[in-house]
Amino acid sequence: MKSMYLNQALGQASEAIGRLENLVAYEHLTVVAHPQPVKEFSIQFEKVSFSYPGSNQKAVDDVSFTIPQGNTVALVGASGGGKTTIARLVPRFWEATEGKVLIGGINVREIAPEELMKYISFVFQNTIIPSIWALSGIFFSMIWFVVLSHQESSKVALLIKKLVLTFGTETTISPEDGR
Repeated sequence: MKSMYLNQALGQASEAIGRLENLVAYEHLTVVAHPQPVKEFSIQFEKVSFSYPGSNQKAVDDVSFTIPQGNTVALVGASGGGKTTIARLVPRFWEATEGKVLIGGINVREIAPEELMKYISFVFQNTIIPSIWALSGIFFSMIWFVVLSHQESSKVALLIKKLVLTFGTETTISPEDGR
């Protein structure tokens, strides 16, 4: 009976080792001998195409666009439309198979990876919203009074008063319970 469990554990360990080997067996980014510094931050895709390894289908096909420095853009579309792939090509999580991805007119392949990571931030789809006490929420809301107009501050104050009277200051506010 115990040998059955041992055999199962060995199989699981072998599978885990295989997964770890796949994680570290990635292609390293090529780094040019003389990387270019980034001085301007527009993002440009010039006829970019990309296929994931082992796929015959292009995830992104001949895409061209420019996002001027300082603009905010949302990539919107159907699931599987290439939004995440486009976002992953900018920091070189994947390399474009065709075309160029440019930041400030410089091909991202000519920017040192460390330099590139200084200027890129990520907002993940699966965010974690922590639970907090209502009293903590009041404290953090008070910080916003500094930047709000008097009329907006009054609205926030009324909302806080309603929350405290309804739920109390020790009540946990979390996304799960809809508060």
